[in-house]
Amino acid sequence: MGVGGNADAIAGFDTNGNYLDSFVVNSSGDLAAPFDVYQRARTDWLVSSININHVKSYGLVTGNYIADLVTISSYRGVYELPSGNLLTSTADGVFEIDRDSSIVAAKHNVSSRFIEFAHLPGIQLKKTVGTDASVCAPTAAIAVGTSTAVTYCFEVTNMGLTTLTRHALTDSYLGVMLDGFPFTLTPGASIFLTQTAVLT
Repeated sequence: MGVGGNADAIAGFDTNGNYLDSFVVNSSGDLAAPFDVYQRARTDWLVSSININHVKSYGLVTGNYIADLVTISSYRGVYELPSGNLLTSTADGVFEIDRDSSIVAAKHNVSSRFIEFAHLPGIQLKKTVGTDASVCAPTAAIAVGTSTAVTYCFEVTNMGLTTLTRHALTDSYLGVMLDGFPFTLTPGASIFLTQTAVLT
């Protein structure tokens, strides 16, 4: 919290915003002025601070101090990357560090604070072409003679975690195919559109 009687604790609240108690009690594991809290799924909580040189680990359910994860210098935010390295923020910027606290890469050079994973909409578009109008072809290119009818297949997959409801599709050869098309595409779902054209 940084100030007041719980300056060196992590406060707990219910889903209505009512204060419950200190989830991590004052100075547990020498915690001082915690700045950011990150939950590692089914593992623990990672806590960084502006007044200590460690990222600390606390029990997922109990809030009890487990260990110092890495030794660092006044980092504010922390997020574990798929590689096992940590993305951290400081007054000097955002850095990727390894478990020995060595800087792997500088990501951003502006004073930064909290780090959170954002679930953004994502679309994957796969375009194939073939001569059978009844199926989507497996290849992205074919060789045909002039005046041959080919069928383009556009397969769209929602790779994000947000349901998408309006769609636009413009092809460099076929032009505008969809513009504000209403269709509910849930996360992980796919839809395809075909268009047959005669190559001249």
